[in-house]
Amino acid sequence: MNRRALLAGLGLGLTALVEAPAHARHAQRPWIEGRMRSGELLAYHGRRGVPMSFDDETALPTTPRGLTLFAAPHDAPGRHTLAVGRARFPVAIRRRAQPASEVHVPALDEDDRAAHADALAHIARVRRRVLPDDAFTRGFALPIVGEVSSEFGVARAHGVHLGIDLVAPIGAAVRAPADGVVTLSIETPVFGRTLVIDHGHALTTSLLHLSATLAREGTRVRRGDVVARSGATGRVTGAHLDWRVAWRDVDVDPRGVLALLPARA
Repeated sequence: MNRRALLAGLGLGLTALVEAPAHARHAQRPWIEGRMRSGELLAYHGRRGVPMSFDDETALPTTPRGLTLFAAPHDAPGRHTLAVGRARFPVAIRRRAQPASEVHVPALDEDDRAAHADALAHIARVRRRVLPDDAFTRGFALPIVGEVSSEFGVARAHGVHLGIDLVAPIGAAVRAPADGVVTLSIETPVFGRTLVIDHGHALTTSLLHLSATLAREGTRVRRGDVVARSGATGRVTGAHLDWRVAWRDVDVDPRGVLALLPARA
């Protein structure tokens, strides 16, 4: 089975976009892996040393093997632009379905809203850092084994859920889903005890509602290392792990990340 057929079978698709503009016919048409819809991590395979950007944002880093990550926010379907050297290519992103959820959590008081807003700003700053490490290339696995009780992109009364919820009893081992460095350990009124792991190239994992964090900031971890214990801290309706993945400060579907970057030995 060839690469295209294999990816199609996984529901990923290897997409050649449009021809290069007239002034850059020498440019290779970009091959993009990933599910071409909003809130998904995408990967471009090209050559290192060629400047790249997505939607004219900051230059994108590239691994030694020419892999570049990017993503469109969950609420930004439509036409985007991938720049590869002097060439600019349109990227058509489909709208993500947004089913509704009946989950309701207690409302925040004014003090908690302010504290949560401060915590979100701190998390966003950490997510936007671009470490040159390419630990993410060794792949992802689930941080805990459990039933998925809520999917990414589900609409709730207080906003869109931007992770996947995995049912787990309080105290269950939570493992690093991929290699990386622990960059933040924090507690917020909504997320509870939270651990952030940077996997390189601004790709991060956030593990929410923990009962305990076991890995300190600055610790380098390997996929499968126990870094925390599941819990019910923050605003929850029961014990579970909320696993979130972000590229820069764009939340992406962890299921798509598992498919795009499967664990390698």
